[in-house]
Amino acid sequence: MPHNIFTLKGVTFAYPNKKPLFRRLNLTVPEGKVTTFLGANGSGKSTLFNLMTKNLTPQAGYIFLRGGNVADIRPADFAKLVAIVHQHNIAPGDLSVRQLVSYGRFPYRHGHMLYSAKDRAEDERMVDWAIETCNLTDVQNGLVFDLSGGQRQRVWIAMALAQGADVLLLDEPTTYLDVRYQLDILHLVRRLNREHGMTVVMVLHDMNQALQYSDEVIALANGHIAAQGRPDDVVTSELIEQVYSVNLEVTRVHDRPFVLAV
Repeated sequence: MPHNIFTLKGVTFAYPNKKPLFRRLNLTVPEGKVTTFLGANGSGKSTLFNLMTKNLTPQAGYIFLRGGNVADIRPADFAKLVAIVHQHNIAPGDLSVRQLVSYGRFPYRHGHMLYSAKDRAEDERMVDWAIETCNLTDVQNGLVFDLSGGQRQRVWIAMALAQGADVLLLDEPTTYLDVRYQLDILHLVRRLNREHGMTVVMVLHDMNQALQYSDEVIALANGHIAAQGRPDDVVTSELIEQVYSVNLEVTRVHDRPFVLAV
């Protein structure tokens, strides 16, 4: 039986002076897979993402990471378990790619009075691995500011990889990128899962990209789970109408579901 990386039990959340977005939400996210949150604007995708990343705290209920309550995990320890790339990221203009990626090692340095040569060697090894994995070797000494949007996104992912966590959370990683770099990022995500065994949880707007690159999708509608499962099993015209309030046909391309979104 597969294990769950995240388990949410009875989670309720409301922004100040607004009605609850989630009421007693129960959810499991499987380990070892690529799972994508889908849903219309305002459905709660990013809020759920921020609850799982400890950026928001539920008013009621619990969020567990491999059985441990995330509320009890110190931020530095959480960063060793879960790497996060948010939708909006800013770096100083004079920062090199390698310098930014090396910031991913901060959880291992913070609070340590002694930092040995062995620790520094491990930092360098992880930074080298992250840079190589994200195909940034040729630009590692250049400025982040000088890179294209797609290259910058790979730098942020590399910084997350340098943390050494085996869980990667991505909030709309393809937003603002042209189609070439969107596919570049999604291919990287799939490779991280298949070749390096990482569990990936991401938020995407593009339904067809989610169907192509996900092992499991979780569709949100009005603060609840409308459907969860393999794309082949759960994505239908009826589900799309429930989630997005539009009537679109679902066909098959290369034996995968494909939404005719025109």
